[in-house]
Amino acid sequence: MSLTQQFKSDEKKIQNGVPVYYAANPDQTIPTFYISRASTANKDYTKELRRTFKPHETAMRLKQLNDEKAGELLKQVFAKTVLRGWENVPKSDVTGNKEDTGYSEFNVENAMKLFENLPELFEDLQAQSNDAALFRNEDLEANAKN
Repeated sequence: MSLTQQFKSDEKKIQNGVPVYYAANPDQTIPTFYISRASTANKDYTKELRRTFKPHETAMRLKQLNDEKAGELLKQVFAKTVLRGWENVPKSDVTGNKEDTGYSEFNVENAMKLFENLPELFEDLQAQSNDAALFRNEDLEANAKN
């Protein structure tokens, strides 16, 4: 197997995203998140990382940027550039109010609220956005299996 077969990614998947499915909601709809690759291959992601962290360069160099602030900045970058959309996300998960019904519209503000309420979801989506296998070229994957 060549290195290309092992490492070449599908540029469309990197930029446009791939679906990530979770267990069904009580009404049997499937929460689905569309994520792009969080890597240097994703130009929007790297550009936004630089833009977001630039004002904090001195604090980072002096090791004065605390983990909480760095994590919040990273979530913002993720919500703006890696998370491309979602479907069937209960409004109650976004607001934290169990009485809210229906589904939440995807936008950066709602994504930040969802990640605040469900930090483990953010960590899982972030891990998956770094999983190169999700973004592999399907032709190369098929060849690799032969």
